[in-house]
Parts: sequence; structure tokens; C-alpha cells
Amino acid sequence: MPIPTRSDLRAAFANALAQQADPTDPAAAIRAAVDVVLPGSWLERLSLGLCLHIRHEFLALADAIQGDGRNG
Repeated sequence: MPIPTRSDLRAAFANALAQQADPTDPAAAIRAAVDVVLPGSWLERLSLGLCLHIRHEFLALADAIQGDGRNG
């Protein structure tokens, strides 16, 4: 698998961000970045071990920024 270029990563991020409910929300940017950095299905991510834990931490940060009530 070739290493993506910066322009490839930017394009992937822009695409992922455009698919978020509110692209202007800072939490949406985190979710889009997670989708770019750790792509694939849930089952593929399970094999990543530590990366799955890191993904969870980023999504928890997104929830905290969004303030959706799940974080108290």
C-alpha cells in the first residue's frame, strides 16, 4: 500500500469532514481526522489494538468539545 501524499490526506480529510452533520463544529473535525487516520470497518480496526484505544480517546475528546451531554 503506497504512503499517501499530503494532498491525498487533505482531500480525504475534506471528504470526511463534508460527510459530518455540522462541518463547522470542532468535534466534526476530530471525527473526520479519525476517519482518515484509522480508516476501515469496525472489524478491521479491532486488529489494530492500541490504535483502537487511541481512536476511542479522540472520539471522547470530540464528544467533550461538542458538549452533547454524555460527558456530564
